[in-house]
Amino acid sequence: MDNESRKAPQMEPLKTAHGDVVLIHYDADNHPFGVQTRTGPHGPTKHYGTDYFDFVWSRRFGCSYFHESGGGPLTPVVVFRDDWKPTLWAAACVEFNDEKGASIENLAALGWTRLPAPLANPFEGAIEGRCEYCEICNDWLPDDSLCAHLFEDERFGEVVGPGNAESIAHAKDEVLAAVRRLGCARTLRRGLPKGHAVWDDGVFGVTVGPSRSCGRSFPAEIERDTPAEVGLRWLCALGVKTTKANAAVLAWLDELIAEQDARRASGEACYVVCENRYAKPRRSELMSWDDAHAYVQRLSPKEWKARGGVWIARVVKSVARKEAA
Repeated sequence: MDNESRKAPQMEPLKTAHGDVVLIHYDADNHPFGVQTRTGPHGPTKHYGTDYFDFVWSRRFGCSYFHESGGGPLTPVVVFRDDWKPTLWAAACVEFNDEKGASIENLAALGWTRLPAPLANPFEGAIEGRCEYCEICNDWLPDDSLCAHLFEDERFGEVVGPGNAESIAHAKDEVLAAVRRLGCARTLRRGLPKGHAVWDDGVFGVTVGPSRSCGRSFPAEIERDTPAEVGLRWLCALGVKTTKANAAVLAWLDELIAEQDARRASGEACYVVCENRYAKPRRSELMSWDDAHAYVQRLSPKEWKARGGVWIARVVKSVARKEAA
């Protein structure tokens, strides 16, 4: 910063392809994170406006990404007397006021660092586009190059995943839809506490799409743009570093398994033995869990091999849900 602070003072707006820059906020690593450009003069009053640009630095890609985030009239920057002590450059046309509207001339007295000149053109070398922050990678990633901990929920156009802590609280229904579809509650519950990435366990080597396998351990089809598909992508994003999401999923699995245990112990006749997870063709009528389990135990290895395995499925409104994995 010392070398940069000895640049020749520049008080006029910085001319760029995106407008005349009048204010740049820098982060602790001297990367811009907030930029204002001046527009105008406008109308009979010859007043000026401003456009706001948000910047983020991506360590993975070694550059800044930016997007226009708003605009309005060019008004004084309000200086709040709090713990935020920014480093910035501002052209002479930018005024600074306190919370009561009184002009502030000496920013340094408040702990703010005002550079005499911009460190560089903030738009030069930067890429226009939006980014998402991954808490696990501790980095900003462009929407078209997300990490393994984030993905787009195409139903709503939102980026979710274990790397977005806010989205974890809303993922329960989707995750359990996938678990029910795959019938993997108990296998997943056994594997996650070990701290292994689920794809390394050979549980979910998954490609989502019509008529494609969802893993050699759990053959099934997952339709696109459904809660189950989103939940499956959540499961595939889990790994050794996704500790918050893992803890949430384990709690959801415990709830689901408790429901399954209560239903199995009740003797309710809602299970069938079948040759695939859709309960077609069935090899039995509706029966209790204990009866279905005993039926499967009586099958010979030859019968298992001839049919590629058999499943116990729960029938709910003509939809089978495999619980035996």
